[in-house]
Amino acid sequence: MGVTFVGIPFYTLAKYRAMGDAVPNLGKAGVVQRIKSVDNDLVDLGDVDCPSIVRDHGPKNLRNFEEFSEGTRRVKDKLTGLVDPSRIAFCLGGDCAFVPGSLAGLKTVYEGKLGDGLA
Repeated sequence: MGVTFVGIPFYTLAKYRAMGDAVPNLGKAGVVQRIKSVDNDLVDLGDVDCPSIVRDHGPKNLRNFEEFSEGTRRVKDKLTGLVDPSRIAFCLGGDCAFVPGSLAGLKTVYEGKLGDGLA
């Protein structure tokens, strides 16, 4: 059983931008190559193109809602369209905001049988 790697540089508040930046930086540091050294059957789908937040906006309980909604949709669409159900999906994200889109996309791929590293 192979691994499919997806980078998700997603964050929901401007102050968390570094969490989103960590994903491509870990890629540059060789995280994919390290995983590949353990499982040579790794497919790297690259990073999801997530919205960038420069300045927070919106009411306090819905800050940056448009970016959150759009990013969630992009994550879901990439995972739904590209992940093979015979493989393990390894999603490396920024802050926890990537989880809803990941679960929505992978629920379709794995027919409702999911687990996450946060549980």
